[in-house]
Amino acid sequence: MSPGWSLRASSPQLPKLGMELKINTMDGELIEVGSSEAARKVILLHGLTGTGSVIKPVAEYLRRSLGNDYSFLLPTASVIRVKQFNGEPVHAWFDVKNCDFRKEVDVDGIFESSQRIGSMIRREMARGISPDDIFLGGFSQGGVIALTAALLEPFPIGGVFALFPIFP
Repeated sequence: MSPGWSLRASSPQLPKLGMELKINTMDGELIEVGSSEAARKVILLHGLTGTGSVIKPVAEYLRRSLGNDYSFLLPTASVIRVKQFNGEPVHAWFDVKNCDFRKEVDVDGIFESSQRIGSMIRREMARGISPDDIFLGGFSQGGVIALTAALLEPFPIGGVFALFPIFP
């Protein structure tokens, strides 16, 4: 368990409702919108060049709509050099090597990011959250990772959604 996770789990003095917690883990930045004690968790993934902070307003809106039983985990993708952007370093779940996504696919990057999200699912399960109460969602690249991670897990989760995923 990384130091960031133990910090989050051992901070009872933080408010239970309306909480936002921003921590750095070995996997990168993670923002939690809602209570770490919430019964249901939604792991929400940003798109290419985004961060957890970019989709935070979406998580806040959804939490207001769904209620305090939900908490949103917003990880930020690693910074990698994206070939389609002339090798510029950006936050990305996987490399985009060609404007025709099917010509050159970063399969390793897709699986690596999906495994990272799978480890987040298992951490929540270790904290006592049922897989039925864990949901994945994402935009664009994040949608690809959400769908792939859900398919790779050996057990069903509560649900998965993707907005504008572009599958290679």
